[in-house]
Amino acid sequence: MHSVSPRLFGQDEVNTGRQVNLDLAKDIAIAFMILSHMLEYSQTGVAKGLPYAITFIGAHPFGAPVFMLCMGIGITYSHHRNDPAALCRRGVRLFLAAYALNLVRALGVLAAGAATGRPGAMADGALGEALIIDILQFAGLSCLLLGLLLRLRIPYPAILAAAVAMSLGGSAIRFATTGHPASDAVLGLFAGIRGEVVESYFPLLNWFVFVAAGYGMGTWLRRCQDPDRLYRILTPVTGLVFLGYTVYAAPRGIGMYDTGTVLNFYHLRTWDAFICINAMMMSAGLWHFLLKKAPAGIRREITRCASDVLRIYLIQWFFVIWIFFCLMGHVLGIPRTPAVTLVSGLVTIAASTLLARVKPFSRIRL
Repeated sequence: MHSVSPRLFGQDEVNTGRQVNLDLAKDIAIAFMILSHMLEYSQTGVAKGLPYAITFIGAHPFGAPVFMLCMGIGITYSHHRNDPAALCRRGVRLFLAAYALNLVRALGVLAAGAATGRPGAMADGALGEALIIDILQFAGLSCLLLGLLLRLRIPYPAILAAAVAMSLGGSAIRFATTGHPASDAVLGLFAGIRGEVVESYFPLLNWFVFVAAGYGMGTWLRRCQDPDRLYRILTPVTGLVFLGYTVYAAPRGIGMYDTGTVLNFYHLRTWDAFICINAMMMSAGLWHFLLKKAPAGIRREITRCASDVLRIYLIQWFFVIWIFFCLMGHVLGIPRTPAVTLVSGLVTIAASTLLARVKPFSRIRL
């Protein structure tokens, strides 16, 4: 007599343990993100060769979108899913930490200006670092928005519909500016700004769809009775969508693959967001099967690194701005060739990962 295969999703939450495949996706994402930061600050260009592959093919689809999807999923696996107020409080902490980090970045540029006797020449760069809208600002706003929607008991389909509508609106507002840094700094939190001083890398309108989609994925994932079967279905389908589109669009410089500026990705349109979601689901499936027979020690290390991701992210900016961009580039005048940049990025990945585990950095909690 043949056994009846269980339903893929049940009523009970049975898959509530650590999702190590998503941990690995986050670990890979932070590595790509650090390398892309180094390349962007090397000022040698990312339009071709290895810098292009790392930035446009690797870091863009497998970096920030993975973090934001995992953030949405992670909310369903934390106590915040039943406590919108706690989620909002975390949003405030992240938002304030974002501007504290901006200040650290700006001080690094000012220090380089002072050390080279050109403080005026570096002033605009320092102001840009102080006002830049980066991923932590977006994460804070996303927690606040999702917490508010959950507090108001808005049903998930309506949350997802609102996120898609926001994405469509953000797709229409790209590379905008008011001409004034102060107003650009405020509006850039929500829409794609590219001003003389202020650039918005993670506007809420364009990126909230990842958090909303991740939250929905998490609620389904918790009720998944057969993850193997789920990923056997998802991996080839999403892989076909992502790889098929990338093979077509990347050589033609379409959408987020347009190398004219990296803001073509950061001000991403709804279709590009859909492609990035497929990339993340494809990789989650691949890592699920890859890790099935991985030794316990490797799985623990993957999880440890994923738990430290926020600390690693914060620490790496010291290396990117203070060491690489300012000390090496401006004070010492070391040519930041692709080879030097890549080695610096790999060293930064290792150093940031290790420093995240020792005091005082290990005490950072947001």
